[in-house]
Amino acid sequence: MKRAIEALSRTLEEGEENGAAETASELLILLNSNTMFIELVLRHHGLWARFDGAVITNPARWDPENADRLLLRRRVDAQESQHGCTLGCSTNMCKAAELIAYLERCGPSKPFNRIAYIGNRDNDYCPISRVLKFGDVALVRSRRELARRIEAETAKGK
Repeated sequence: MKRAIEALSRTLEEGEENGAAETASELLILLNSNTMFIELVLRHHGLWARFDGAVITNPARWDPENADRLLLRRRVDAQESQHGCTLGCSTNMCKAAELIAYLERCGPSKPFNRIAYIGNRDNDYCPISRVLKFGDVALVRSRRELARRIEAETAKGK
């Protein structure tokens, strides 16, 4: 994540230095991590405001009784009904379902012409295969879980 954030930061800075106007692009982080970690990294790189709440992950907060302890929760509690996805998503988060819900919340007032999805883990296969459409882009890190999964599924003819 660190390298991706640093690259994003450089790209945005270069665009500003070259006089690029604000883009019509929207940034979303969909990560099976936790809110505190993601916010910490984004703030460190001066990017927190650019995401404007568009972070979908597991909730976390500092323990009010022990400032050294981070309290983590699952996005979907273990006692609740899980999503039942069979494409490799984590038990507590189907990334395709989360991305679909996000796009629906944005509604017709904010149409997306194209999605560029960046992923490298096996649990990124689900949103790539279920949500992306013709014209969208999947940016996949080579020699990682997701690249191997795509190669295996392609070999099976899926």
